[in-house]
Amino acid sequence: MTLPCGCCEGVEVLTPGSLVNPPGLDALTYRVGTHATFLATMEARLSRLVPGLRTRAADDPAVALLDAWALVADVLSFYQERIANEGYLRTATERRSLAELASLVGYRPRPGVAASVFLAFTLDPGYVGEIPHGTRAQSLPGPGELAQPFETSVALAARAEWSRLQPRLRRPQAAAEGNVDPSRPIWFRGIDTRLAPHDMLLVDTGSADPQVYRVREVTLDPAGDRTRVTLQIPETAGVAPGVVERVLEVIDGHLAVERFEVDPAGAMARRVVDRLRRARERLAGPLRIDELAGLLDEDLQASRDQHAEAVRRLYPRLEPWLRSLLEGLADARELLTRAQAGLPLAPHARAAGLGSGHDRRHGRGRVFTRRPRYPHGHGPHRRPAGRSVVRAGPHRAGQT
Repeated sequence: MTLPCGCCEGVEVLTPGSLVNPPGLDALTYRVGTHATFLATMEARLSRLVPGLRTRAADDPAVALLDAWALVADVLSFYQERIANEGYLRTATERRSLAELASLVGYRPRPGVAASVFLAFTLDPGYVGEIPHGTRAQSLPGPGELAQPFETSVALAARAEWSRLQPRLRRPQAAAEGNVDPSRPIWFRGIDTRLAPHDMLLVDTGSADPQVYRVREVTLDPAGDRTRVTLQIPETAGVAPGVVERVLEVIDGHLAVERFEVDPAGAMARRVVDRLRRARERLAGPLRIDELAGLLDEDLQASRDQHAEAVRRLYPRLEPWLRSLLEGLADARELLTRAQAGLPLAPHARAAGLGSGHDRRHGRGRVFTRRPRYPHGHGPHRRPAGRSVVRAGPHRAGQT
């Protein structure tokens, strides 16, 4: 115990101090004493070892020697504590300590990489020259931040005119194989084309026969000094006669599910019937070639997915119905492709054996009827009564 008067100073041993450290600390306490505690401990022991030395004045040579050694012990204990802290990942503060600790498990830190930025230089009008390598620039620091310096890594050629370069806003339009796609707009240079909706437009690409189109819409772009012209796409009734009728025939034939012995109350049957009814409603209005193609492609993909599901789940009645629908839609899509290419439709385009549970295909010089294929062990292998199968070929003909 040390009183304020100082008369009992140097009579109590204070070192070594306690080194208890509970877990979870960010820094370890590892000093056995400080300058004051070391000096007090040595003075207390001096009273027992040299009883005749009663002075404690700082200018006394004996006390001054004790003070010097207390200073040495204070410095040693400070560095001992720092070394102990650097021996643990949680308390280490130097990168070298962390690297050496990581090397114990074979980890090597990746070397540091300098940050990189893109610099924009503003040049005086008419300037032509070079920005030398190592030109220094620095960031604008925010509140509480420091400016970060950067240097150019290579010499840069600089011209004032380059500061006014703009990105390309347009590109030349090209016709695929010399044909113009009427579903895509045509751009004209200038805004004085004198075109109006419903005007006839003759397009000559130079690589194919000139084509005549009717203008649907004209949009001026004064800022870009150009005119956007949208062409009218002919409706299916005038371009592909018979295709819409073929699709309607396929849909109507398969909406009569009772002919295929399909339960209309089934979940999958309801989905298919709803999809076919929606398609029929769309076919009731005018359609363009691209809209009819999109409708057929969408229904074909849906039919493929549902037919694959019926095959996977072994549905003996749904599978032939969906297969017949899929093949009928595929035939209609082929007819539309021929119409788009300007080819004549096949003479059997409208001869469809639908609604009877059978599929009729048309090949070269051959018309045949095929019975539905049921999975092994499911469904009857029979033909409906009253039906005949006619097979005609170049070498034989018969009837069963």
